[in-house]
Amino acid sequence: MKPGGVAGLWALADRGVVTRLAAGGALLTLAINAVGLVSPLFFTQVYDRVMSTGNIPTLIALVFAALIAIGIGAAFEQWRSVTFTRLGASVYADLEGRVFRASHAAAIEGGQGRRSRPLDDLETVRSTLSGSLPGSLLDLIFAPFLLATLYLMNFWLGNFALFVLVLMACVTSLTQWLIAGGMKSSSEAAQAASSLAESHLRAAEAAAAMGYQDRSLDRWAKSNRDAVRAQIRSAAQASGLTALGRSVRSGASILIIAIAASLALSGQVSAGSIIASSIILSRLLAPVDALLGGWRQLAQARLAADRLEVLLARPEAAEAPISVRPGGRLTVDGLSAATAANMPILRGLTFSIEAGETVAILGPSGSGKSTLLRCLMGVWPKMNGVVRLDGAPLTDMDRRAIGPWLGFLPQTSDLAPGTIAENIARFGEASPEAIQAAAKAAGADAMIASLPKGYETDVGEMGSHLSAGQRRRIALARALFGSPSLVCLDEPEANLDRDGEIALAQALQELKASGASVLIAAHRPSIVAHVDKVMVLKDGRIVQFGPAADVLPAISASNLRRVG
Repeated sequence: MKPGGVAGLWALADRGVVTRLAAGGALLTLAINAVGLVSPLFFTQVYDRVMSTGNIPTLIALVFAALIAIGIGAAFEQWRSVTFTRLGASVYADLEGRVFRASHAAAIEGGQGRRSRPLDDLETVRSTLSGSLPGSLLDLIFAPFLLATLYLMNFWLGNFALFVLVLMACVTSLTQWLIAGGMKSSSEAAQAASSLAESHLRAAEAAAAMGYQDRSLDRWAKSNRDAVRAQIRSAAQASGLTALGRSVRSGASILIIAIAASLALSGQVSAGSIIASSIILSRLLAPVDALLGGWRQLAQARLAADRLEVLLARPEAAEAPISVRPGGRLTVDGLSAATAANMPILRGLTFSIEAGETVAILGPSGSGKSTLLRCLMGVWPKMNGVVRLDGAPLTDMDRRAIGPWLGFLPQTSDLAPGTIAENIARFGEASPEAIQAAAKAAGADAMIASLPKGYETDVGEMGSHLSAGQRRRIALARALFGSPSLVCLDEPEANLDRDGEIALAQALQELKASGASVLIAAHRPSIVAHVDKVMVLKDGRIVQFGPAADVLPAISASNLRRVG
């Protein structure tokens, strides 16, 4: 593998533990290769000493010694296997936290379909390090030792082994050259097809209701066919060269026996060297053959490691949690945001909100209401400007430090697999009283209590075990958990019934009393009755902003319906 692939990840992991395990694997490989010479030595002694003298005690001694050595070799093989399994697990454990956090960032920047890709890549690297290929790579280091042994037996045996080794190396290099590019293209095509399938499956209900699922299938099938074709081409090239390499190895085993036999007939080597040379050549070529057969796995691991190294190249903040609740005063200066294609959404917004104020954000669809909230929460990837909470730049803070003091309710009420209590507590340690307080603030306590398992109810994947209204209330409770200083609610009234809207109004009053700044992207005029200020967006700009009593009269009833 090229430097910068798995070697790059090696530098990111705990190098002390990883280096000790790798060194242990190397020492065990040395012992395994030393014990591996017992078999050719046994055959040489049997043919050259026992057969010529008929000494049965010597034969028995040789058999016992060989069996003991084989047992020791098997123990070393097992030990090495466990060592490399621990090596893979160590690299995984050292990087899993960083990769998971980077996966969150990648999901924000690249969309839902990329969420699990880095974790899949890390698993690919782990399984490769834990397999047999690292041992084969280390076995190659001892190839000169085995080659020198054949040269000591006879000059021509050594020359033939060297020729075969060079030939196998050429086949391996050709394999790498031919399939490396194809492997990358097939991997990219497969990921594109998988992402397309995930995107269409997320819209499965709409597709089924309106009868266009077959057209969705056609779009995915075309992408998947391209991926399959690329995989077939790559597999065909790899399998052909693998077959060639194994044919070379089989032919070499026959030829070296023939060469050794002819040398034995001329008295240049002993009869025992015929079998011994074949065994040594087999051990010499075994790691090359293993690498040739496992080149596809090596290529996949290298590509995965390269992607992970790029992902982990970004600096990672490591701030401690903020223990004192910040004030709720929010100031925004020159905030701009754009799409991934650099299409502007927000254009230089500047405003401020005092602690305890509630602001309704109105505007037509596409005006930037949801984007503004996501920028304030720091989850919009392409943004410029400064957002300050209580005078401190919010955009520069580690979310793990400031996150406990923020509350966010996105448009979608997605919940993570776990219980209702775990979701409300944001999967942290929390008392039942704190969890219940957040649920009561969201008007969800009675609803949760009516469920058979109450707060211990499993929500299912994406909250699939609950109704849309139940998910919305639990997501609102999650946003209100822990007395946040800044709360952004995107369409909080969506999927709520009359009781839910009453509970929402009460929650807004409690947030105001706690000194929190609250921004609401509203789509119903009923929300406006509970706010202090109103902001109207149009084409990514603020067209009106001020006290609700001043802004609302300037908006006619028809305009309110249009922007609300």
